[in-house]
Amino acid sequence: MSLPLQGIRVIDLSRVIAGPACAMNLADLGAEVIKVEPPGEGDHYRWHARLSEKLPQGAISFNLNRNKKSLTLDFKQPEGKALLLRLLARADVVVQNFRPGVPEKMGIDYPTLKGINPRLVYCSITGYGSRGRYKNKAGLDFPIQAESGLMSTNGEPDGNPMKISVPIVDLHSGLFASQGIVAALFERERTGRGREIEVSLFAVAVSLLSDRATEYLLTGRVPPRVGNHGVARTIVTDLFATRDGYVAVTLGTQNSFEKLWQIPEFAPLGKDPRFATVDKRAENIQELVSLMREIMMQKTTAEWVKILVEEKGLTCGPVRTIDQVFTDPVIQDLAMVQRVTHSEYGPMNLLGIPYSLPESPPVVHSASPAVGEHTEEILKEHLGLEEGEIQRLREKAIV
Repeated sequence: MSLPLQGIRVIDLSRVIAGPACAMNLADLGAEVIKVEPPGEGDHYRWHARLSEKLPQGAISFNLNRNKKSLTLDFKQPEGKALLLRLLARADVVVQNFRPGVPEKMGIDYPTLKGINPRLVYCSITGYGSRGRYKNKAGLDFPIQAESGLMSTNGEPDGNPMKISVPIVDLHSGLFASQGIVAALFERERTGRGREIEVSLFAVAVSLLSDRATEYLLTGRVPPRVGNHGVARTIVTDLFATRDGYVAVTLGTQNSFEKLWQIPEFAPLGKDPRFATVDKRAENIQELVSLMREIMMQKTTAEWVKILVEEKGLTCGPVRTIDQVFTDPVIQDLAMVQRVTHSEYGPMNLLGIPYSLPESPPVVHSASPAVGEHTEEILKEHLGLEEGEIQRLREKAIV
């Protein structure tokens, strides 16, 4: 059985993270994604934060360009633009993250392309939207984490605001964009028409405030930073130091506390009237957490995981480093590391795809392509160009 988006052709004109992440999501679902990048060194983000002499590209490039094809094309030149428009006339989806106004200047805005290809699904990813008062403002993940309020909610209560370590806004923007594209493709099956989709990083960041934003909107209270502590006073959800590390523990039901009281070290707490009921625990939650901290220091992380998880079935996880994560057998169970061969760098391990379609599992079938690796193939198969014409375009640095 084929993947859901097999037969869908996507032209990826985007750069940095959010747009490429969106196009990668579509490629993972079976779409043919053609990454269009400048001749020569290609997308400049390939070379951001180079890994090593042996792997001179950045981790972001290896991650976000899997399962794609690379076409080098200078569409700022008239001949290059003509070729791009021919590609777009035959495409199902285009993803771009130019600043508002730039597509219009280049003649690749939605109204123009809709006239060429009414079935085209056109996705724009911007920092602050294409029509609002900040439409001309550049948007990147880090400053948007700050001004959206997201950073203010992260970090220890008495510490500084702290960004989330991964580009969470960019990655979620890519997810929302790909979700919108899939919905538009579904609608196209009924109407025969494409449509425009807009995603702004700022709006996505604000949406990630989730219950923090809802609390403010419904009560007017500005939620404080809570660090690793839980928000609800009726449950315990916190980070606890052990003899040799840390564990994250969440106890949310009366049954989970009853199981905790069965452990000899915690049995005295179960007999304490301050912690006997939900209401009592809510009144004395800080005292309970403080006593639990003292007890958790008595054993190692592995010992507590064995007792809490394996023996009692409670929700608990060790705080692990990335190298420890990738030695866990569940990584293999979930196919979260996949081995592929790069055309320039040879065999390499890449992140897998975090969902499964059991009848036709999506896989990482190809590594991030080399710059222009598929240029000749695309020009011949999709546009019908002959070898001599392709060579002429190369000599003019158009491809």
